[in-house]
Amino acid sequence: MHQTTAGFKATIGLELHVQLLAAQKLFSAASAKWNEPPNTNVNVADAGFPGALPQLNPECVQLAARAILALNGQIQQRSAFDRKHYFYADQPLGYQITQQHHPIGRGGYVDLGSLDGLEYVKRIGIHQLQLEQDTAKSIHGVYPGHVLVDLNRAGVALIEIVSKPDVDTADEAVMYVRKMQNLLRHIGVSNCNMEEGSLRCD
Repeated sequence: MHQTTAGFKATIGLELHVQLLAAQKLFSAASAKWNEPPNTNVNVADAGFPGALPQLNPECVQLAARAILALNGQIQQRSAFDRKHYFYADQPLGYQITQQHHPIGRGGYVDLGSLDGLEYVKRIGIHQLQLEQDTAKSIHGVYPGHVLVDLNRAGVALIEIVSKPDVDTADEAVMYVRKMQNLLRHIGVSNCNMEEGSLRCD
């Protein structure tokens, strides 16, 4: 198995933020293509205009459901969205719409073993999988003393996959992320390109 250092054992849980391969954003009809000219794929809902109401994109729900089933989890009979209030300079709504309390999926696991480069078998449990919005993009250094904001990414659909604290080593963490990346690409949920921000790990 693994060695501890000076009597201490690492206990690690990971959050993966995965951008979905949906054509439109989570709560608006704007295109989800974030890498086009700045502020071209945005509408009143993404920009936080007063009175603009969100409308859920069913394609995002289908992709999230596909992901939790591929992870051996369960789609929940009841799922709801929450407002998570915190200030981001590049979050025009002033809050994030997420599913912290009633996610679309719970449970599941990923098994690591010899095919993943691990000398033993390790099961990493999944706590929950939730849908949520991405923020916009802050751009620094163009004009000294000023920050520009590109709203193309604001409102793009993410799934957040929260693991249980089953990871014990850095090697297990790396292999877990790589296996998730390969799985989610294979089932067509995300391209998982880390260099583009389509897969982020905390």
